[in-house]
Amino acid sequence: MEKRLKYLKGSFEKASFPELSDSLEEVLYSLESAGLVVGIAGESGAGKSTFINSFRELREEDEGAAPTGRADTSRGPTPYPHPKYDNVILWDLPSIDSPEFQRKDYLEQISASRYDFVVVMACQHFTSLHARLALHIKNASKAFYFVRSKVDADLEARRSSNPLGFIDAVALQRIREESLHEHSNCSYPNVLVLFV
Repeated sequence: MEKRLKYLKGSFEKASFPELSDSLEEVLYSLESAGLVVGIAGESGAGKSTFINSFRELREEDEGAAPTGRADTSRGPTPYPHPKYDNVILWDLPSIDSPEFQRKDYLEQISASRYDFVVVMACQHFTSLHARLALHIKNASKAFYFVRSKVDADLEARRSSNPLGFIDAVALQRIREESLHEHSNCSYPNVLVLFV
């Protein structure tokens, strides 16, 4: 990407419109053909397969959709290419609450080097398992992002327990604060947590 930016900067400095136009077209074409490989990790039932299907704009019953369910549906890394973009692949990784995760060679088993980044998913709470996985990913010089799934179910549970005093924005803010607090306890105090 840096090379592309330098190339564009050089075209801007020359102030040649035809050359700049050609440069922009070249960069856009290269971005369209760039690949994206993402690992999706988390415990059983965190919604990894649902996340993958949503990203790929597929429903569970669609052909090629990732199987969903409470059971661990990913025994080994399983690729799911995007149906519209051949160069985008999401990998459903084995659950971090499986016995295989306890082994030190988990990152080798999932071929961590193949991913551009890893999404670490959790439902309800981020735990030491998520923190340990993030540490392994960080030590492998890979980027990671935390995604807190099933927030809608948490909101509904809070609404049911306090129907008269429930305010969506307040409950969502409380969930966000709880998630950030969990991360500060797991050595990632300034991490971005995405809600789905």
